[in-house]
Amino acid sequence: MLPTCYLLRNCNQFYTGDKAEEFFLLTLNIAREHKLSTDEAYVLNNWGLELFRTGKREDAYKNFKISYDILIDQKFHKASYPLNNMAICEMFKGNFNQAIEFLSEAYYVNQSNYNNLQKFISWYTIK
Repeated sequence: MLPTCYLLRNCNQFYTGDKAEEFFLLTLNIAREHKLSTDEAYVLNNWGLELFRTGKREDAYKNFKISYDILIDQKFHKASYPLNNMAICEMFKGNFNQAIEFLSEAYYVNQSNYNNLQKFISWYTIK
C-alpha cells in the first residue's frame, strides 16, 4: 500500500476533477492509516492544486495550510511549496502584502530560484 500512496499523491499529474479527488481521498486515507504525516502533507498540497485549478480556492488554501503546518515541523525545507501556493491564493484575493510575507518565509525555508521568481512576480504585480 505504501508504494500506492507514493504514486497516487501525484495523481493530479494524470487525472483531474472527480477522478483526481477519488485518488486523493484514497491516498489521504492510506497516509493517515499508516501515520505517514509527510505523505499526508504532500497529498494535501497536491490536492490543493487541483482544488485551486477547479476554482475551489478556499478549500485549496485550507489544504495548503494543513500541509504547511505538517511540513514546517517535519521537513522544514519542503514547507516552501505550500507557502508558495498560499501566496498565490492571497494574490488572487488581492492580499499582496500577505502574499509577500508567505513568499519571504518560503524563501527563508528554501532558498531556491523558484522562490526568487515568485517573489519577483509578486513585487512586479504590485508596482
